[in-house]
Amino acid sequence: MLNLREMAQTNCWIRKLDETKKLPKQPYCVGCENKVDDWDVYVDMRDEYASTHATCPHCGLINYEDSKDIHPAVAVLVFFIGIPAVVWSVLMGFGIDEENYGVLGVTAYGISFLFFYLIMNFRVSDLKKRMEEIEERR
Repeated sequence: MLNLREMAQTNCWIRKLDETKKLPKQPYCVGCENKVDDWDVYVDMRDEYASTHATCPHCGLINYEDSKDIHPAVAVLVFFIGIPAVVWSVLMGFGIDEENYGVLGVTAYGISFLFFYLIMNFRVSDLKKRMEEIEERR
């Protein structure tokens, strides 16, 4: 996981903001397992767009939800180009007629969306599981 507090000390593109953020789904830091009411907010301007991240005020680690984010470029490449292209080529091997290309495209993007939805739901259930494990240890 990223430690933005340490990175901000050496990287001029990462800065701490004067605001804090509440994360009701994540009351504990996954890294140091301390209870966190108000998360520090850092802005990261290394990418083509500035993104803000909530970090633990105790250890400086980025919150669990943000650490599992999928970069938009990766999402576009994988879920909107890669998976549909693979599905398209596999289904073309079955001898699909030209008049059914529309159905083929919808099927390819439907399967890609299903994968994306399952991955996002896994992230939410994973966070809930991690918070329950920390609660049990306390």
